[in-house]
This record gives sequence, structure tokens and C-alpha cells, in this order.
Amino acid sequence: MQLLGVTTEKPWIPSGPTPAQMIRRIINSRPTLLLDDWHASFRPSESQAFISFLNNSSVYGDMYPLFHPGGYSDATAFCPKAFAGKRALPSSLADRCIPIALKRRKPTEPVKPFWLHTAVHPALHVIEPVGWWIAANSDNIRQAVTSNSIPPLSALSLRQQELAVPLLYIAHAAGGHWPKKIERALLRIFRRHKLDETLGIQLLSDCRAVFA
Repeated sequence: MQLLGVTTEKPWIPSGPTPAQMIRRIINSRPTLLLDDWHASFRPSESQAFISFLNNSSVYGDMYPLFHPGGYSDATAFCPKAFAGKRALPSSLADRCIPIALKRRKPTEPVKPFWLHTAVHPALHVIEPVGWWIAANSDNIRQAVTSNSIPPLSALSLRQQELAVPLLYIAHAAGGHWPKKIERALLRIFRRHKLDETLGIQLLSDCRAVFA
């Protein structure tokens, strides 16, 4: 989450906020929500309403009703999000996410320590060119989306294709080896996720959610 925090726009890594506080922050400032230990934030008494909010704010243009003394008004609820935790996300929310499975480091693998205060400056050399590239290629991406010129990945489900489409359009605008590289990565990610979540695991997860 700290690594994402130095490479995203308006990152917010909250620590112990209530669902109501998170909803207000998302609506008012539309940060990049980086929710670590998500299972600690989804309290049983409020989890369903918060998960419903996250589901309904997963697409740009989604609106959320706000109450004020004069009545209700709609506010934009969309913002980029990433979740991290030891448990599987609720199925309705996981269905709208691209899964990333982390692996423990092997004893033979050398890894440098990550220090936030020393990572910010090197990250600027990655972030700034991305902004320039977006400004130069936004018209190409928009034209590709409008023409629907990129064939879907038939091996993925409709929901997975919906998640993959933005990345595929960006990869095709980048050109070179990126389209094939992104296609292979997405296929591996979703196939691995499907293998990990067997029916037995889903059943146990649902039973735990019911009793919780």
C-alpha cells in the first residue's frame, strides 16, 4: 500500500475510520483509497451498507445520495481503490476487482528494504513521464474506446473483460510489446484466482460471513 501511495494521485491510506467517515472523504475529495487490513474496517453492523457503497461507486459517473436539511442531493462517489487483507473480499466486491496475490519472499531471494521517505523522490521519475504520456495519448485512447476496436479476451468472463478493457486500451495506445504483455498478465491473474477460489473455499467463506 505504501508503494501504491507514492505512485498514485491523492493517495489515502486510512487507519481505523468508520464507514461513514470513509464515505464522506471519498465523496468530498475523491482520493485513491488504499484500504489496508480491510476486514478490520468492515464492522458487522455497518459492513453491508459500506460494501454496497463500494460496489455502487466502482464505475466513473456513479452517484450517491447525500442528505442535507433541504432534502437529498446526488454526489459523485467514484474513486480508484485498492484493498489488502488476510481474508478474501466479499464476493460482490471481489467480482469488481482485479486480484493480486502476493507471495512470501524465499530465503534465497535478496530484497531491499522499502523506506517511504527515500522512495518518494525516485518515484517522481516514474510518475512525471506517465502524466506527459497521458496528455499526449488521451485522444488515441478515447478514439479506441469509441470505435471499440480491441477484441475482448474470450477466455475471461464478461465481468473480467469489463475489468480488463481499460488496461487493454492503454496497452494498445502504448504499442510495441505492451498489448501482448498485458493480455498474458491478465489471463494468468484471473486463471490463478479461479484456481484459488474453489467451491469449497467459497462455501466456507460464505458460512463464515453468515455467522459473523
